[in-house]
Amino acid sequence: MEPLQTQEKLSILHMLDTYGAQIPVDTCVDFFLEQNLLTNEELSQALAELIENGLISLFQKGHQEVLTLSDDGMIVLQFFRERLSTETQEQITKAVLQLKQEYPREELLLNYDPMSEMMEITFLENGRKVFGLEMVLEEETFYAHREWLRSLSKKDISNIRRVLFGLGQNK
Repeated sequence: MEPLQTQEKLSILHMLDTYGAQIPVDTCVDFFLEQNLLTNEELSQALAELIENGLISLFQKGHQEVLTLSDDGMIVLQFFRERLSTETQEQITKAVLQLKQEYPREELLLNYDPMSEMMEITFLENGRKVFGLEMVLEEETFYAHREWLRSLSKKDISNIRRVLFGLGQNK
């Protein structure tokens, strides 16, 4: 199989950056096919290459696979974004904004400060903070479990809230 052009891969990185949160693989695939930016074959190949190179992360969240832009992917995108045509950037940005309006957005923010060994987990729903948790955690423990922490779902957060604070039922 012939390597894809940089334009196709940058389109995916730009879309994930603009979306700004974890996105189900199916939603991402539908997005590019509906926008006629990539064929199914190009998309499959590009996603596989981006995942293999660590520029995007693929993991299981609940019953679905989700994608997220990795730190390395963000660096590559910032360095090479100008290679993506302005028209394509605008098309993707406009379509992502429409996509965000159609689907409620859940977002898990994960921050770690190695100086204070403080980890913060914040769960947002449509931009509104639903849950936040701060805890002291050794750096190596945080990095060993970072991918698992990023995969927490709304149900997981609800269970944590219920167990820790005796709040309501699972949602």
